[in-house]
Amino acid sequence: MPSSRISSVSVKAFQIRVATSPDMDLLCALANELLMNIHAEGTTEDARRVFEHIINSPDRGIIVVAENKG
Repeated sequence: MPSSRISSVSVKAFQIRVATSPDMDLLCALANELLMNIHAEGTTEDARRVFEHIINSPDRGIIVVAENKG
């Protein structure tokens, strides 16, 4: 049996669900951080418009969030 390089594994419980309007502020904060890190020209408000459009138009897809239950 091959040996594993990982000596221990941490298992955390996550709840994965479809994003809703109350998630908007956190989604935008994360988008803003990403946009700054990649030096993108997009703004937080641009991200908010995209998120709102997707959340309000299920035919466009879904946004999922994972919450740590610990």
